[in-house]
Amino acid sequence: MISKLVRICGRVVPLAALAVATAMVPARAADMGPFEAAETGTPSGWQFTVAPYVWAAGISGDVAQFGLPSSKLDMSFSDILKDLDISGMMVTEARYDRFSVVTDFSYVKTTTDEGTPFGILATGVKVTSETLRMAALGGYQILGDENFRVDLNAGLQLTAAKTKMRFIGGILNGVRGTDSDVWVDGLVGFRARANLTEKLFMSGWANIGAGESDLVWDVMGGVGYNFTPSISGFAGYRASGIDYNKGGFVYDVVQHGPITGLVFRF
Repeated sequence: MISKLVRICGRVVPLAALAVATAMVPARAADMGPFEAAETGTPSGWQFTVAPYVWAAGISGDVAQFGLPSSKLDMSFSDILKDLDISGMMVTEARYDRFSVVTDFSYVKTTTDEGTPFGILATGVKVTSETLRMAALGGYQILGDENFRVDLNAGLQLTAAKTKMRFIGGILNGVRGTDSDVWVDGLVGFRARANLTEKLFMSGWANIGAGESDLVWDVMGGVGYNFTPSISGFAGYRASGIDYNKGGFVYDVVQHGPITGLVFRF
């Protein structure tokens, strides 16, 4: 029974992977380099960007909750998608001259129902997992011209994860439990963009940090296309990791998969 519960918890706790993500999640590690403002801005000189995105990531690693031993986790994006209730991911940027402030938000909620062996203590377990990740980074352009730009970034990332478990049937019918944690990490890194043509560009980022986690990191690269001066599309590949272990709450995972989004500038 315990080994079954460990496996169930391990499947659903870290679904920040849809940061997809985490995302959720946590976290999902956060500066979204391709989703940046265009060179044109408001008359005041400010440039703003809003960019919803999807990160179709799988996830693997070790997780533990409810005082249970840690268990191995290995889920593809299609496995995660089956249990998905709701997911939202968005990047915003405010830029003035060489200075910028970028936020990356992701929220993922999943629900899974699992049968239990023998059905004596319970015939099934319903598990709901929520993961919130919010990062804010300040940036400063250190290199660049009209076709190439490199920004240095530094900031904080907050990750919150909650799992609710409810037993169905058997002796434990109706018994509920909740385990959750919130932690903050510092991040430093860079992001870069190169215009290949008037329409086509390449972009990417790399971030690393620590704090309440032992290590967090995030890297991405991809290609974008300017449909209009105000709207672009982007597609690439992203990999991210986090190693957090405190008071029996273990979240030591790596997420990776394709990422795509739309970029609206004003």
